[in-house]
Amino acid sequence: MTTDNDQSWPDPRSRIDDRQRIGARIGVSAVLAALLLIVFRGHLVAIWPLLWPPMEPYGQWSTLVLLHLLGVVALPAAIGSRIGDRLYDRYG
Repeated sequence: MTTDNDQSWPDPRSRIDDRQRIGARIGVSAVLAALLLIVFRGHLVAIWPLLWPPMEPYGQWSTLVLLHLLGVVALPAAIGSRIGDRLYDRYG
C-alpha cells in the first residue's frame, strides 16, 4: 500500500550541492595530508633513499612505498572526507 505523502525516500540533492560537498571533502583532505607531511617530514626525508629509486627485492620495496602512500594519501582522504561531510552539513 502506498500513499501520496510517502516520506520513506528523501528528495535527491542538487548537483551544485554535490560539487560543494566534494570541494569540502577535497579541501579538508588536502589540509590533513599537508599537516601529515609537515609533521612527518623528518621521517620522510630520512626514508626517501629507500623509497626512490626502486631497488631489489621489488616486493619489499613496493610494500614500503604502498605503506607510505597509504599513510600520507589514503588515510587523510578517508578521514578528510568524513570531517568535510560533517563540516558541510553543519556550516554549508
